[in-house]
Parts: sequence; structure tokens; C-alpha cells
Amino acid sequence: MIVPSTILAAVTASSASLAVVIAPSEILPEVTPADIVLPEIVIPLPAVSDAVARGFEIDWMVEEGFSEIASMHPGVSSVIPVAWRRWRQSLVSSAHEIRAFKWKLRETKYDLCVDSQGLIKSGVLSLMSKSSIKAGYDYGSARESIVSFLYDKRVTVPRELHAIDRQRQLMSSVLDYSLVEEADSGIGIRGLAKRQAFLLHGTTWESKHWLTERWMNLASLLGSEGFEVLITWGNPRERQEAEAIASQTASVVLPRMSLRQLAFKLSESMVAIGVDTGLTHLSAAIGTSTIGLYGPTRSDLTGCRGPRAETISSRNGMAGISVESVWSRIQNIMK
Repeated sequence: MIVPSTILAAVTASSASLAVVIAPSEILPEVTPADIVLPEIVIPLPAVSDAVARGFEIDWMVEEGFSEIASMHPGVSSVIPVAWRRWRQSLVSSAHEIRAFKWKLRETKYDLCVDSQGLIKSGVLSLMSKSSIKAGYDYGSARESIVSFLYDKRVTVPRELHAIDRQRQLMSSVLDYSLVEEADSGIGIRGLAKRQAFLLHGTTWESKHWLTERWMNLASLLGSEGFEVLITWGNPRERQEAEAIASQTASVVLPRMSLRQLAFKLSESMVAIGVDTGLTHLSAAIGTSTIGLYGPTRSDLTGCRGPRAETISSRNGMAGISVESVWSRIQNIMK
């Protein structure tokens, strides 16, 4: 049994420290804010909450673009930014920064480092840590199987589980505790709800894109019920689409915001509707009534989850999701 302790305290033989590694995700150069809060940073949050509830205080190693969300969890003692996206552009010119990062990371001796991503790059990062034990998924459970050979402790977690459940089961198995409570992201925030609706339309996946005309129709319906409709964007294409929706519906196109600012705006909304993208997961995690639209991806494996989250799936892709089906869900929320 691992005895919980604060990871910033001096580590003794009877105490334990814990580092969690979240891999720097493969992000396209034209990444948008809608995708930068990829589910990789939101999905582990309940597992972090589980460990914190048992007395563990966690250091979280995470791609620098995601650190703002990781820092929102009150149980995360320290967020350790990793600049993998910048480093990989030129490993030679980044060599000095990488060495400095490694030495800084090794200033703290961890009893345990958990690679919650199961990728080769996250496994390599875990090796950089000064931890007695490296743990992660076993060969059949990891997303990149070969990485399991880098771990001292390997855990079998069924692939058919939802991603959040996989993370929670990994952490509970490594830290030796039972899961009895419901998943809790730990970042729930509820502002004073306004008659405000968020449209999270942006995605770099063409197959996840919902027709602009349908967003327009939905925005018109929301406007007819007195909602202020807010639309985000992250690149020129998304801005053009957002402005097209707004021009026909009197919706509001938001300026660029930090992730924390967006999270607060989402918390003020009565409802958020989004495609399978990071901001939709964030909206669900903070407790906003969220409707996720799933066509090419499986909601049973990666669907947004939260106390007020629900999903609409279609075997016929995004074209199979009608405005009427989404509006029906929104009306139920308004009751």
C-alpha cells in the first residue's frame, strides 16, 4: 500500500510522491484553440481527483500549451510545462533547453511516476524523472505498445472502456485503492448562469465538421428563445465560419481568449453545443450543460462526460445529426 504524502515534502522511506505524465500530443501546425484543449488534458482530471482524495498531492508534467487547464485542478501541486512542440522542430537547437528541463525535473525525487498516456514520447519523459518506479499501461493496453517496456510497473486496462475510466483504473491500480465514487473532474465552476449559449463548431477534422447551415439554423432557434449565442474560433477558416453564422443570426463572435477565460465564459452559459473537440470536453468537465455531437468518433469511448453532459451520435457521420435532434435536447435542458 502506498502511503500518501505531499510530493513537495522531503521523501522518506515511508512516504510517497507522485508525478503524472501527460504526453505532448501530436498537434498540427494549424492547431486552433478549440483543439489545443485536447481531450488528453481533460480526460485524466477525474483520475487526478481520485488520487487527491486519497491524500496524494500531484505534480503534473504536461505540454506547455495545456498547463493552464492542469493548473485549474486544486489538487495539482505543481504543473511542469514541457515544450515538446517547440523542441521537436529542432532537437539540435533545443538541446540546451532539454538538458535544463531534465535537470530541473530531477530536482525532486519522486517515488512514483505514472505515464497516463501510453505513448513513446510520454514514456521517454517519465524516464527523465528522478522516480524510483515508472508505471503505465501494459503491452496490450498502451496506445503505443512498445512503450510498456520502459515501465517498472505495468497495468492491464481494457481498451473497450471509456478513456476516463481507463485513466481512473490505471491510477487506482498503480496506487492500490478501490474506485467507489463517481468521476469528478475537480475543476467544476459555475458562474451565475446567463441566458447564453455557446457554439463550439471548430475542429481540424473535416469529418467532425457539422454543416454551417445547421449551425445557422440552431443559432436562429436559440436566438428566438432569447439566448445570446456566443461563437469561438481559432484560425482564419473557423473565424470565417463563425462570422458567417453571426451575420445571419445576430450571434456574437468572441475575440481570442485564454483557456481560463473561455472556461469562465462557458461556466456562465446555460448550454454549450459542440463537436468532438477539446472545448466540448472542457465545457462538460466544468459542469456546464453540454451536448456533444459525435459522428466519426465513438461517444462510448471518448464522449464528453460531466454532471450535465450528454451526447448525440450518428452512424451516418455528422450528416446524420439533425438540427431538430439537437434542438430537442436543448428544450429538455431549458425545462
